[in-house]
Amino acid sequence: MKLMRWKLAYIFLFIFLIFQTNMVLANNIVVPHEWYRYQGASDSDKKGNDCGPASVAMAIQFIKNTFVPIRDIRNYIGPNTATSEKLKTSLQHWGISYTHLSAGAQNVIDAVNDRNHIVICPVAMLCFSPGLDIDSESDDDPALHYDRYCSFTEELQGHFIVVKGISDDGNWIIVYDPGVWGSYPYSKYWYSNGEPKGKERYYKLSEFSNAINSRGIEILPEPHPIITSPLKITSDPPYYVGDTINAEFSITNKNTTPITFTVLTVGGRDPNNHVSDFTIRQNITLEPSEPYNYQGTLTLNKVGDYHFFCTYQTPDGNWNTNVDLGVELVDEDRTEEIVVIARESEDTPSVSLGYPEKILPVKPRIIGKPAPGYYISQILAKPDEIKIFGNYSKINNLEFLETIPINVSGITKTLSVKVPPALNEGLNIVEGKTTLIEVTIQVKEALVQKTLPLKEEVTEVSSSENYFPLEEGRRWEYQVYVNEKEGLYLGLESKISGKQVCTILPQRELKGKRVTPMQIEDIYRGSTYTRFLFYVKDQNSIYEFASQKPEDVEPKIIHDDIIKYPIKVGNSWQEMETSSLEPRISVPINTTIESIDEVVTVPAGTFKKCLKIKSTGFAEKVFGEEQVWPPKENVKVEKERYDWFAPNVGHIKIILKEKKTYSGGAIGITLSDYIEVIMQLETFK
Repeated sequence: MKLMRWKLAYIFLFIFLIFQTNMVLANNIVVPHEWYRYQGASDSDKKGNDCGPASVAMAIQFIKNTFVPIRDIRNYIGPNTATSEKLKTSLQHWGISYTHLSAGAQNVIDAVNDRNHIVICPVAMLCFSPGLDIDSESDDDPALHYDRYCSFTEELQGHFIVVKGISDDGNWIIVYDPGVWGSYPYSKYWYSNGEPKGKERYYKLSEFSNAINSRGIEILPEPHPIITSPLKITSDPPYYVGDTINAEFSITNKNTTPITFTVLTVGGRDPNNHVSDFTIRQNITLEPSEPYNYQGTLTLNKVGDYHFFCTYQTPDGNWNTNVDLGVELVDEDRTEEIVVIARESEDTPSVSLGYPEKILPVKPRIIGKPAPGYYISQILAKPDEIKIFGNYSKINNLEFLETIPINVSGITKTLSVKVPPALNEGLNIVEGKTTLIEVTIQVKEALVQKTLPLKEEVTEVSSSENYFPLEEGRRWEYQVYVNEKEGLYLGLESKISGKQVCTILPQRELKGKRVTPMQIEDIYRGSTYTRFLFYVKDQNSIYEFASQKPEDVEPKIIHDDIIKYPIKVGNSWQEMETSSLEPRISVPINTTIESIDEVVTVPAGTFKKCLKIKSTGFAEKVFGEEQVWPPKENVKVEKERYDWFAPNVGHIKIILKEKKTYSGGAIGITLSDYIEVIMQLETFK
């Protein structure tokens, strides 16, 4: 059903990261540039024995992101059949490091899974089963990318492929097979979407064990600086607010040429995920094999969990926050975690020093409705966020700060009021900060819809129309696709998919409200993350009243409108949301009913007279204006979301997009993070 607002993207990314950590058998190596090559391409002489040179071309492009024509490699090797020895000579000629593995498929699997290295493998292709798309034409479905896609003879079945991954279930190897000819759409070697059949090809692991007829060539990454002594926080715990702590680690240049760090430091993130770095060391040059012993200090200023890691920046502006490790070091040797606590005091402080602080977005609480024929077009709060402090148990679970109720009943023009925030006992506004919030509620007159004589346009339906069924036992199952691009990794893209199952449970009382609970199961790679939403339907809207995740002791009270009455084209409402992508900032969202007569097709079928709702938002914020290092960082967030509801069925489709652009900061360049989530109804009852 509805994973309200933008929380869906965060939860699926969270689940994705957890499952990636626990998967042992699955790995598919990805780099932020294209590197697939094939022997029938225009840069090849299109010889039947060019699979070896094409595999070498892929290895060069994978490591160096450098395009070397296949014919140049063929000319270097010579006209005869390419052997493993000739491929190794070519790799050495173009400066690619490698190791010749011992015989056996398991050694290839270990290189891919344990060391994240691609492997060039000589194989006998007739050992692989023929696929459903074997020797067929280019209108094939790309989903048929399993098993062998072309015929071989007994004499000519020898072939080179590049193994780059293992499937999620551990039953398939994922390869770049260079055996592709012609061009789309005039060849049997291409799919209907224009992709070559050899790219991201799946061959059975059990058959690969018989097919590999010699030793694989493991392609090694270019040498980089490595951590040679672990990161240590040398100051002993406990750690208190106001303490200055020390950190140290050693890094050694393992390259054959000098390397320069424009910045070398221990990077950090404080409890609010803000930058909290140790002393910056600048313009350090290390000769080959030369070590450097880093030492730095940091003053702690917040209560909570801190995360630290070794990092450096090179002259091209790129940062490495996952520095390679030396022999006998493990992942934990490049990071440190500490917990900072407040100092005990007999006096109740009048300022926030020593107490946990939190910056919360302001959410005006609106009650009532404008006069008939008018609607709220925008709600503004100034300031739009407030820093508070108080007891950890009180402040930890807060996600926003509501104002006292503001009654808009019967208004026909913009209303501006100054109201205090609704603070619970034990919470305080940081001294010197604003204690009154100026809320501006803009009201507009509703547009009159005109019906054209040639076509009757439906612009309003009764609020009794059941777009969001809440009867006990109703159940919906959705397909979920998440596409994420992270600018920090220069366009590295990840795509994940899963399912979501939503079930309506018996009604119950919650905080004096009669609510309808919905159990939501987010399923990815066979594991399930279960949470609950609690809905209320009244004369004004259908809305989320509370939410509860597995880690929550009890439901958290919220108020997120799903459908607000009247169900009429042009009806709109406003809310404040928090961005999904870090760092999180408050975003004003404008939601509008765009149509009530949509025809929508999803896996569950085609639905008519559907309700379509559009939500958009934009916000901009500057971090670190008062600090010297790192420099201030400008963050912009854009949100866009579409929801479709079918009568007596419910939520059938969601598309949401969020883009974060940030510039300045320690990196000094403009980067973008992007996430897109698509949910489509698969079954319902």
